[in-house]
Amino acid sequence: MYNLMSLLLGFLAWIFGGVAAICGKFRGFSFGSFGLCGVSLVLQFYEVSRRVGLNDWSALMDTDGVVIFAANTLLIVTLVLNSIALVRDWITRKGR
Repeated sequence: MYNLMSLLLGFLAWIFGGVAAICGKFRGFSFGSFGLCGVSLVLQFYEVSRRVGLNDWSALMDTDGVVIFAANTLLIVTLVLNSIALVRDWITRKGR
């Protein structure tokens, strides 16, 4: 259940970051994007903790590489999208 919620929140983080980058609504959507990304990553910690509690070591060993890759991808894409939104917001404000 944690993995599914983490995936959903990760996609929402990208959507919010994309909206911030495309529409120039930096403050609200960017804050939401980072928040959703953070909650998504925390849910992965809960999933790992749940599996440790179940002594499901084989599942942890099988999925640790994919979880690390997915977490890195989520964080990098979120940072890139929000950086684009930040630069766009900065250019827009400088032009006024």
